[in-house]
Amino acid sequence: MPSRAEDANEPAEARPSDQSIDQDVGEQEVELSELEQLKLQLDEAVAARQRALADYQNFQRRSSENEARARRSGVSEMARGILPSIDNIELALGQETEASADQLRDGIKILRDDLLKALATVGITRIEPERGDEFDPNMHEAMLRQPDPEIQNNHVVMMMQAGYALGDLVLRPAKVTVASNQDG
Repeated sequence: MPSRAEDANEPAEARPSDQSIDQDVGEQEVELSELEQLKLQLDEAVAARQRALADYQNFQRRSSENEARARRSGVSEMARGILPSIDNIELALGQETEASADQLRDGIKILRDDLLKALATVGITRIEPERGDEFDPNMHEAMLRQPDPEIQNNHVVMMMQAGYALGDLVLRPAKVTVASNQDG
């Protein structure tokens, strides 16, 4: 290790001047200031990310709650429409009188109409193809194929059971007999 005397003997160019030392200290202060700015920017970015994540989680929670609320609302709307039909059934079952077959049939038709109205309130409609309608595999299910000279090939001969749709979503296709004529 050189002694102080040797340091004094060094040429002036080899020793750092006060001016260069001040410049080095100034550069270090600038670098430190830049580092502090970068740290602040990083902290701000981390905080923004955390806020965005919290916002996204709140959005997911609200969406899930809204979906559940909408589902309950739809079910309750349908239930309110069906409850009067149940009340009518209970009223009919509580009667001690003997009704004729025609009266029973009329009562059942009224119940069916009430139930269909309840379904309609939530957007459910019947699929009721008519004789001669073109067979649509998206809305109809072919249960039987039979020749029928009056009906074109691949057209409905008769509906066996109505189908139901919610808008354009088929809940259950109508069950039909389809014409399968050899010459058509």
